[in-house]
Amino acid sequence: MDMPMRDADALDAKIDGVGRRLTERIDGVEGRLTERIDDGEARLTERIDGVENRLGSRISGLAGKWVATDAKMDRMENRLTQLIRGESEKTAARIDAFLGKLLGFERESFLLPKTLDEHGAQLRDHERRLRSLEG
Repeated sequence: MDMPMRDADALDAKIDGVGRRLTERIDGVEGRLTERIDDGEARLTERIDGVENRLGSRISGLAGKWVATDAKMDRMENRLTQLIRGESEKTAARIDAFLGKLLGFERESFLLPKTLDEHGAQLRDHERRLRSLEG
């Protein structure tokens, strides 16, 4: 019985040896995989940081352009508002002048016939006087 025991012990020793070698190989593979994952993660983090920096720079540039455009639009709006006000005032002054002339024409058109009638009456009176003096 000693022999099968030895065989069993030898088999156990072989199994233990295979188990150790498998464990060592798995540990080695796990270590290499961990290193590769860590390297990949570091490279990805570096690339993401680069993209974030470039995006941040572009966003800052766009924000600056937006502020400049907004200020330019404000200046343009102010100039247009002043121009419109100035033209409105000129237009109102022209309308007032036109209305003044129109009122003057209205007065004249009302007074002119009366004045003409008065002058006509004076002329008729002068003609009558002249006839009476001549006659």
